[in-house]
Amino acid sequence: MYAAVTGSALQWMLAVQAAPQVEMTPAKTLAGLLLLTVVMAGLGMSLSWLMQITRGQHPLPQARRSTLRTPPMAVLWTTLLTIPLSALAVSSSLDALTAKTPANTTQPAANAIEQPNNPGAATASDAAANAANDASTSADAAAEPEPQPDQNASYRGILASILMNVVLVLILGLVIRSHTQAQRQTAQSLIETASEQQPDQQLPDEPLHVPTELHYACSVFLISVLPSMLLRLLLVVVVTQLTGSAPDSNPLLEILNSDAGPQLMLLIAFAAVVVAPIAEELQFRVVLLGGLQQRGWPWTGMLLSSTLFTLAHGFPDCIALVPLTAALCYTWHRRRSYLTCVLVHCLFNLFNILLAVLVLF
Repeated sequence: MYAAVTGSALQWMLAVQAAPQVEMTPAKTLAGLLLLTVVMAGLGMSLSWLMQITRGQHPLPQARRSTLRTPPMAVLWTTLLTIPLSALAVSSSLDALTAKTPANTTQPAANAIEQPNNPGAATASDAAANAANDASTSADAAAEPEPQPDQNASYRGILASILMNVVLVLILGLVIRSHTQAQRQTAQSLIETASEQQPDQQLPDEPLHVPTELHYACSVFLISVLPSMLLRLLLVVVVTQLTGSAPDSNPLLEILNSDAGPQLMLLIAFAAVVVAPIAEELQFRVVLLGGLQQRGWPWTGMLLSSTLFTLAHGFPDCIALVPLTAALCYTWHRRRSYLTCVLVHCLFNLFNILLAVLVLF
């Protein structure tokens, strides 16, 4: 019974990742157990949230703290830079998907031979020549080695991505920090003036308690991971039926599946689990969502930040990430914490990286 449950969970995980069926190993068994544990915990958390909602309660308590302040120009420039990058990501992923064709669809064109003007039955020499050509083509295809990805190019690409994200975080972080400090100094002076007239009317901000925010981040992660996996599984089935080939997974996961060395694996894990959440949450939640909320456009901020966040990950991840971005918007709205959103994003990416790595062994 234990082996059957673990094997079923692993086969589901492999279908979600669009990977071929492989022989069971201890690492893959651990991957199945991890998947099964997260799925069961996600179901339990979903029931808990549903019960709270039916009682008229919010699953995440509203935090009493002022959010980071974003200047309008930062919102504008971030939007203008993100839109073409998101469009490029979707276009590249769709081009890669449409470029894939089943092997049997290209065979008739490959075997097509110009026929003589006089139609008729094929001679024995023609049949022998065609068979020889087919055998030669098959031998050449079998002898030709599959192209292997350039490890150095992968290193350079990931390092360039990390560097770009670090520059983005430094620039946006400095702009937001200076603007937030100026806004808070102005607000503090107004509070002090009001407190002289009406003392003890202002409450201090709720302090940021990391274990508390980590607890809420785990809850949001469990809520978002299960529907994301189900959407990914559905997309794999639909796209495979329509195109005859499974869609590509995340580019970092593609590199992991190409026999990456331990150093490259660590670099990928660092980029996905640490760098990407810090940069993307600052870009999409703090600047786009938070900035538009401060201008009085909360729903526009949710729609714009969610749309650009999902499109930036290409197809089909843009659809599978809809539950995650919805959960992150809700987290930002309730907790008013950049740290909490980063923790949710880190947990989500860490879970996917662990599954991808364990499946390799």
